[in-house]
Amino acid sequence: MTDTHFAAAGGRDQHGRKGDPGPAVNPAWPEYLQAFPPPAGGLRPGCGPRRLLPERPSGRAVVLLHGLTDSPRYLLAIGQLFCHRLGYRVYLPLLAGHGLRRPRGMAGVSLQAWKENVAFALDAAVAAGDRVSIGGLSTGGALALQAACTDPRVAGDIYLFAAALHLFDNGLPLLGRRLGRLIEWLLRQRSFHLLDNRRPLIGTNPYRYARVPLAAAGELCRLIAELDTTLAAYRQDRRLAKRVFAAWSAADRVVSPTALAELAGIVKAGGYRQFVVPKEMALAHAGVVLAEPIYPRAVQGDGSVQDPGEAQNARGAAGPPLEGANPLFAEMVAAISDFADFTDSPIDRKSD
Repeated sequence: MTDTHFAAAGGRDQHGRKGDPGPAVNPAWPEYLQAFPPPAGGLRPGCGPRRLLPERPSGRAVVLLHGLTDSPRYLLAIGQLFCHRLGYRVYLPLLAGHGLRRPRGMAGVSLQAWKENVAFALDAAVAAGDRVSIGGLSTGGALALQAACTDPRVAGDIYLFAAALHLFDNGLPLLGRRLGRLIEWLLRQRSFHLLDNRRPLIGTNPYRYARVPLAAAGELCRLIAELDTTLAAYRQDRRLAKRVFAAWSAADRVVSPTALAELAGIVKAGGYRQFVVPKEMALAHAGVVLAEPIYPRAVQGDGSVQDPGEAQNARGAAGPPLEGANPLFAEMVAAISDFADFTDSPIDRKSD
């Protein structure tokens, strides 16, 4: 993230928001890799789990879960916001089957393994004595919401970024909803996975696989079905007591605005805030969490990249960006900061 997104330490930025409580320390997370050692071949550079610890903790923590086929790197800018500006301890687990030099088609990936990854991160956050919030991108958003609704360790807020609560109904409320449910059902059928094209997963994006294997998409759809059952219990009396911040792009054809609207309807009064990037900005699915674009790197045969450095700027990168940055990232950061800072104040349900 560029320096312009954060105020100087101890001060306030031009909008009057609180300044940086200090740099994060120990960004690596060795305990996580000890609990979940990577298979032969190891991890791709920059794709590992991370833990960001502020110098002046606020007594709060957040677990941030990445999306399907990508890695914690995608949520790093959001994690830096929580750590640097808000004083949160930040935990960014690497979900099973992701970030590998030799992903082997994500063979054997499972929803249960992802839940074990989330549980480890929550244990780490609770052990520090913090009030724990949870959030995630796409599949990570669905995992986060399921955990927030079922795990008492999550006592704080929920942050959803392009959350995959259902698929493919954006812009087609009736037809798209039916088509999306059919696709979800098909992907839950293991026999359907035989149609996977089996193309290599390692491409030019250093932090995400080149495609989504059908088996991995099936695990997401099993999660969606499970989450549907969980949320059904809340629909009668609007008793989801946690606050929710939801952000997505109106141009995103993966996200279901219908499902997000239904979620807003079961959150306690004043507890839901959304931030929507206008459709005309043409922001793609994962771009909502990016402060800067992601550029391609030349990929070696072992899955490594010629320049794994994360600080390389656009002028040193080869080719056009693979993922465009959120043009309203600074505005979204401000909205998240306000949401996190005023935990007891009413929230307007209308889009920012």
